[in-house]
Amino acid sequence: MLSAELLERQGIIERRAYPRYMAKKRIFSSFKYHGELIVGEVIDISEGGLSFKYVTDFHDRDITENGRLYDTELLNPEDRFWIQDLKCRVVYTRPISYEVLTLLNVKKCGLMFIPSQNGHLSKVKELIDKIAR
Repeated sequence: MLSAELLERQGIIERRAYPRYMAKKRIFSSFKYHGELIVGEVIDISEGGLSFKYVTDFHDRDITENGRLYDTELLNPEDRFWIQDLKCRVVYTRPISYEVLTLLNVKKCGLMFIPSQNGHLSKVKELIDKIAR
């Protein structure tokens, strides 16, 4: 778990309602943005959302789009664990700099899960137990 104290020392204000955990196993997140499939590897996850990194050719597009909701999928291939149609909102995207990958546009994206009646958040808790704790 990332501690609030560590984040504070780095000048980051923690606004999340749930503790977040670094993914210790590979997990992928995906959703469609105007027909384009965005797929990336999860960096950290909590009951309230996640962040992931992805490669894109969207240099200037803002996929946050004023709170638009997306259906994301989470996949943990090692444990054959899959969550479909998890409602989320893109909270932010920002470039990640890798000198080796100067020709690729690598970004970090933060998603916030939207509570629903279909039990998806209990599956997120189960996934966190499998990959992070």
